[in-house]
Amino acid sequence: MQVILEVSTPPSRMEKIYRALLTTRGQLTQTEAARLVYLSPSTFSHQFTKHAGKSFRAVRVEIKLQVAAKLLQQTNLSIPEIARHLGYSERYKLERSFKQHYGITPTEYRRTRR
Repeated sequence: MQVILEVSTPPSRMEKIYRALLTTRGQLTQTEAARLVYLSPSTFSHQFTKHAGKSFRAVRVEIKLQVAAKLLQQTNLSIPEIARHLGYSERYKLERSFKQHYGITPTEYRRTRR
């Protein structure tokens, strides 16, 4: 009888960060992320940008907007509720970022995606 052992490699530092960003709905700070992978904030920033091709902040905003889009499609939460859920202090901040990213407002997005 032959036993086959499956060896899985641990996730890379950046995979760990992406997962943490997704599970926190983009609310992980850069300092928290650096601490999570045992790097100084400066080293983390350089490595993250090199790996992702964009800054940590840009990726964090993209993830928040993806979550917002999903919530607009799949729930009846109001836009202010979605903004609070994602850590935006004001509704207009979500609306401005959303429009810059998707080219339409959250209200228009919800209307066209339902």
